Amino acid sequence: MLEQANALNHSPVRAARLSGGMEDYAGSQAQGSVLFSDSADWEQHAGPLDLKMCRPSFIPNHIKMARSGKPMEKLAAARVLTILTSEDAATLDVSKSRMEICSSGGPEALLTMLSSTETTDDTSLTLAKEAAAATIANLCAQDDSRAAVVGKDAIGILLKLIERESSEELLKYACGALGNLARESVENQEAIAPGIPQLINLSRLVGIKPDDDEAAEHASLDDAEADNGLELNASITLRKLAIGNAPNYKMMEEMLTQSELRYFLHGELPNDEGRIPDSEIDK
Repeated sequence: MLEQANALNHSPVRAARLSGGMEDYAGSQAQGSVLFSDSADWEQHAGPLDLKMCRPSFIPNHIKMARSGKPMEKLAAARVLTILTSEDAATLDVSKSRMEICSSGGPEALLTMLSSTETTDDTSLTLAKEAAAATIANLCAQDDSRAAVVGKDAIGILLKLIERESSEELLKYACGALGNLARESVENQEAIAPGIPQLINLSRLVGIKPDDDEAAEHASLDDAEADNGLELNASITLRKLAIGNAPNYKMMEEMLTQSELRYFLHGELPNDEGRIPDSEIDK
C-alpha cells in the first residue's frame, strides 16, 4: 500500500493536477515544431518535382497557382511551398522564405483551399489540401510567420477541417498545424481548446478504443506499425495544449481514461504489454 501511495504521489498526472497544467517530459516531440516535407504519396501521384521550381523567386507564382490553378497546379504549388518552408531546404534561408510566402498572400491562398467544403473525387485536389496543411504547419514553426497565419483565421479554419474531413493524411497535417499553433502560446491554446474533444477522437483512431470492448482488449497503446502519423500528431497537439494550461489539462483529464492520459500526455504505457486495463474499457 505504501509503495502504491508513493507511486501516486510522484505520478506525472498528480503533479500536473497540482501545478495547474503539465510540464512536458524529457525527449518529448512536443518540445519543438512538427515539420513536413514532400510526401511520397504526392510524388507517386504527380511525379517528382522540378527542383528548379523550388526557388524563392518563384514564390508569387506558386501562390497564384495555389489560389486559382487547376487541381494538379494547386498540388504542385503547395508541394513547392511545403519544401520551401521545411528544414529540408538546407541550402535556402527557410525563415526568409516563410516570411516571403506570408507577405505574398500565401496563408490566405492555402487557407482558402483548406476551408473549401466542395466535395470532389479528384485525388489531386485532396493531395493539394494535404500539402497546403503541411505548409501551414511549417509556417507556424517560427513566431513571425505563425502570427501572420493566425491573423488569417487559421485556427478557426483548421478546427472546422478536423471536424469535417475524413482523410487521415489530411487530418495528420492539420493536427500538426494546430500543434505548432498551440506551442508556447496561451492565447492560441485557448482558441484551440474547443477542438480538444475531436483531437481526442483522432488520437483514439489507432491504439486503445474504450468504446469497443473486443478491440480495447487486444489493442496496444504502443502499436507504432498501426499509426500512420495521425495518432502521433493528434496526441502531440493535445500535449502542447496541456503544457502550462490548467483548464485544458482538466478538460482532458475528464475525457480520457487514466491509461490514455498517461500515454497521450505523459508518454507512459499503463503496463508492460501496453494494454488498456479491463477496469477502463467501459469508461
